[in-house]
Amino acid sequence: MLGIIGCATQTLPSSFVSETPSFNYHDAPAVKIRVTPTISLLRRPGILNILPVKDNSPAGKQTKFSKEMTSFFRDYLYWGLVGDAVHHMLLLKEDSLRNYEDPEARIAFLESRITHMKKGSGFLRYFIGFGLGQSDLQVEGALRDYKTREEILSFVMRYRHSGNAYQGLNPRALSGRYCLRMSIEQASITITDLIKDMWKNMDKTGMPDPALLIAFER
Repeated sequence: MLGIIGCATQTLPSSFVSETPSFNYHDAPAVKIRVTPTISLLRRPGILNILPVKDNSPAGKQTKFSKEMTSFFRDYLYWGLVGDAVHHMLLLKEDSLRNYEDPEARIAFLESRITHMKKGSGFLRYFIGFGLGQSDLQVEGALRDYKTREEILSFVMRYRHSGNAYQGLNPRALSGRYCLRMSIEQASITITDLIKDMWKNMDKTGMPDPALLIAFER
């Protein structure tokens, strides 16, 4: 019973992503994602700026650890997207969009925040397992048009990680930093894969996901 309770994970009430309209792209207990029905906003921008990740977790204090985690998250988002920056698309991570305003290119920015972060118990993760002592992370954010600030997509997702203890074969599971970094990597992969798939579907079909066409027409 303790193992089942420990393994269950659901997103907390979102503090950054608006509750309306309802999530229409992916709706699961731990990952909720929606996209706008405005087709013109969904096409691949010419320039994308990945903004610094903020820490809005209840602890809220900008500690060295929280700064490290937000920096990891921003780096993972950049690495996840830069390999797919085709069609002369530019990705910015170190500079401001204000220096790159271009009337010929549509510009977007990706904003994100850590709204819940808990290291968990390394002792429970490593020596007991069964979902006990897992690290816990929730992230929220949105991809927006730079000029209008309109939402293109938004997400809220939560990951718990036990550090892949493998019955004592991975002592790094004792580290909350290690487990949270793995959760951050998984979250960034989920986000960047969705964005890339959306752009690819738009290139091929004119829809972010062909299955959404039915939902939008209801």
